[in-house]
Amino acid sequence: MKAALQSWLTWLAPAAVVAAAALALPRAGALPVDLAPLRTHAPFLLLPVVLALAWRFRQGRLFYFAAMLLALTWAQGRPSLPGVPAGWGPLVLSVTPPLTAALLFLLGERGLFTLRGGARALLIALPAVGAHVAAPRWPGLRARLTERWLLPADLTPLPELAVWAFALAALIIVARFVRTRAPECGGALAALVATALALHDPPGTDLLTAASLCLGVAVAQASYHMAWLDQLTGLPGRRAFDAQLAQVGRRYSVAMVDVDFFKKFNDKYGHDVGDEVLRMVARRLARVGGGGRPFRYGGEEFAVVFPGKRADAVLDTLERLRASIAETPFSVRQAARPKKKAAGKKGRGRGAGTKKVTVTASLGVADRAGDRRTPEAVLKAADQALYKAKRGGRNQVQAAR
Repeated sequence: MKAALQSWLTWLAPAAVVAAAALALPRAGALPVDLAPLRTHAPFLLLPVVLALAWRFRQGRLFYFAAMLLALTWAQGRPSLPGVPAGWGPLVLSVTPPLTAALLFLLGERGLFTLRGGARALLIALPAVGAHVAAPRWPGLRARLTERWLLPADLTPLPELAVWAFALAALIIVARFVRTRAPECGGALAALVATALALHDPPGTDLLTAASLCLGVAVAQASYHMAWLDQLTGLPGRRAFDAQLAQVGRRYSVAMVDVDFFKKFNDKYGHDVGDEVLRMVARRLARVGGGGRPFRYGGEEFAVVFPGKRADAVLDTLERLRASIAETPFSVRQAARPKKKAAGKKGRGRGAGTKKVTVTASLGVADRAGDRRTPEAVLKAADQALYKAKRGGRNQVQAAR
């Protein structure tokens, strides 16, 4: 529960702070005359930067989201839109952002300029194309789409269809975050909210600036996630581990954690199950306590850094970690399955096809002491202690002497 709450705060709070600050801009008073154009054209200055960063870090969803926002900023306030039938402009402008966002976050990440990835650019033009096709065929459709069904007329000038579309898009982004913890979801959600408010109170330049800033935060979060966090386990990766060792000070301990018999486990049950094992171990490591900072070192190996602590002070913490891994129930699907469908259906719901296995880990720990003066020497000593634990029967903790 604590880890989930921390994940929500980590990814959503920065974008929420940016949105809150930008929402206060309308009350900030007028800028000096020579700076007024800067405020008016801020989205046109920010969004190309967001597009460039999203392209550089291969963030397809954010790239096309920013492209949609740039097109919206250009189109808002214009008396007519190219290719859009007369009278359809407000409806098209109001449904384009939520429809684009919803489809972008429903679809997988397919790259930027691949055939499947680039096809997402068509999402931005989908409402305009739909209006162009529908207007001559169904003359009364626009009136039907702008009717009020449930919401009061004085709530917002936005068409009710757009309000529900924004709500659906927000739910889709939140669901994507809950399922995948995708770091860009927080900034995208804040940008979507700011865009809805901008359309609610046009021209909404300040709010579109807020949306642009939120997308910039989302790109930064996704880039950080890509560079510093391990994609499989969500723990900080090797680069973050090296950075941590470079700033630990004069007193610290390093523990190396290795999943026992992982190769045999992988060969027997498959790599997908092996990945689940690594995720389970990572979840235990994330709760290590004792001031420890866990990392994915590589393969089936993890590391925990204890700044300011000697090895003998963290042995109890590591023993509790070892026990928590060994005591965590883990089930895998049996390789053999009934050949007949009837037998398979009969076994469902009774635990058929699963097998409970025990996952254990060996741990070695060393601190900066004696001739171990450098992080490399401490890491080497922790590795040697880990191999001692392996040779001693595994599923145990050993400290370097």
